[in-house]
Amino acid sequence: MRYCPKCKNLNEDTALRCSQCGSRRVRVVQPDDWVLIATATEYEAGKIEEALQKAEIPCQKKPAGVEGIPSMYNSDALYSDQNLCVPYRLREEGGKIAQETQAKTAAELEEMRREVEEQAAPKEGEDPSRVKKFFSSVVAVLVFIALVACAVFFADWLGGILRNTLYGACRLMGMAGSIF
Repeated sequence: MRYCPKCKNLNEDTALRCSQCGSRRVRVVQPDDWVLIATATEYEAGKIEEALQKAEIPCQKKPAGVEGIPSMYNSDALYSDQNLCVPYRLREEGGKIAQETQAKTAAELEEMRREVEEQAAPKEGEDPSRVKKFFSSVVAVLVFIALVACAVFFADWLGGILRNTLYGACRLMGMAGSIF
């Protein structure tokens, strides 16, 4: 096997360049070279790292990609990929643990997703239709506008009555021209 110290991938014995990163620095792999066994989300990587520690397999976890995008920059810890590496001599055992842990973690995440969906699902008697919710909001706005218009018309009508009443009273007293 040929080893790429840049990206930690293993290549075929005849490789002159790394099949993953294109580096020309491929060389014969040594038992203590750190080789990539999995790329996983930060959550999965944490679970894999714990499982490897329980099995007493040394592990290195680093952001994936050229520089990686840690969760502190993208604000979502579940989606920042991490590369997990173990010594070459332990890669088969570490790889098996990583695959098993990723499968368990995927099942856990699916279960959590289902629970969230069940909590967000409408209760019995609730109307889940977005269209009906939209139309009920539109009707509520129209009713509010109608109530405001009625209040304005009522105030105008009442003001007219008061004006006419006061104008008539002032006219009787001869003060109509000076007030209005």
